[in-house]
Amino acid sequence: MKEALKEAKIGVIYKSRYGTARQYAAWIAEELGADLLERSAVDASRLASYDLVVYGGGIYGGKINGVDLVANHECGRLVIFTVGLADPASAEYFYEVVDTNLQERVHKNAAVFHLRGGIDYKRLGFAHRATMAVLRRMALKRSPEERSEVERLVLETYGSKSKIDFVRRDAIEPLVGHVKGVVAGLGV
Repeated sequence: MKEALKEAKIGVIYKSRYGTARQYAAWIAEELGADLLERSAVDASRLASYDLVVYGGGIYGGKINGVDLVANHECGRLVIFTVGLADPASAEYFYEVVDTNLQERVHKNAAVFHLRGGIDYKRLGFAHRATMAVLRRMALKRSPEERSEVERLVLETYGSKSKIDFVRRDAIEPLVGHVKGVVAGLGV
């Protein structure tokens, strides 16, 4: 398995606004011995040079940050990870996000993993603060039983001076295991 990883050309590409997708991408690249690249440094021709691409981006307003790179251009095998505030165990939200962001051909051929990020209200840009305020208002209009997990977290943490951090290195293990299995099957 280790020999196959050394032979395969793997690129881990990320787009990170507040650092959590970058952190996960760095850990994944380290585990796989892969190239670590920021989204702005990669174009379609570079994508084609990899046997396998892992792409990661945060979820903002139901969109996966920068995913257009792999959604609109051909690349070898593809693994996508998203980073968001919600617990990945609440999968119905993530299915909706993936369906909205990926064309059918990409969706069918890519493995998708969801990793939990965090939030630091002090670092949020204006647009993201405004989005959180809207989410808070919408959540307050629902009864407690109707609120989603994200809405409950927003209500619990909104305006907090402390950073909420769910980032854990061991969360990448299923993704890394999947990639190792794919690479072993490639026979590179």
